[in-house]
Amino acid sequence: MKIVFVTSNRSEYGLLKRLVKLSNNSEKLEAFLIVTGDHLSQIINSEKEIVEDNIPISAKIKLSPTSDNPYSILIAMGDALKSFSQNLSRLNPDAIIILGDRYESLAVATASLLLKIPLIHISGGEITKGSIDDTIRHSITKMADYHFVAVEEFKNHVIKMGEDPFRIFVVGGMG
Repeated sequence: MKIVFVTSNRSEYGLLKRLVKLSNNSEKLEAFLIVTGDHLSQIINSEKEIVEDNIPISAKIKLSPTSDNPYSILIAMGDALKSFSQNLSRLNPDAIIILGDRYESLAVATASLLLKIPLIHISGGEITKGSIDDTIRHSITKMADYHFVAVEEFKNHVIKMGEDPFRIFVVGGMG
């Protein structure tokens, strides 16, 4: 089974790292890692941590808005969506795994939905009051095929969004 993981920042990578390493060492899985977002920014450049962990990078997708305003972010997301679509078509995975609620993940979820590649979303159902994160996270939840949530309460939130309880798994927090 071919699995693609997507990581966009250091904190999320820290949570995914063990799962990515286990998948890379599995005889049943062929794991790929797409790196984007802050990992590739000149300021943060956390890609070096992935390299130091000896995790192969299958694709790098630049997603760095020129400024921190909605228009720049939308332009960057549009460019990234094209690159995600090209790379996912090239890798032809059986599933994609993303964690969280960043706009980079929203672009991946959109590509996954339209390319009909099953999406596994980790950390859905969580609530961040007064933040755009909720809207992005819940949008990803609606596009995902499988949901790995931290606690029963988050499972109930995902069920209230209309998702099939059969596809929701309470797995604890990734940390």
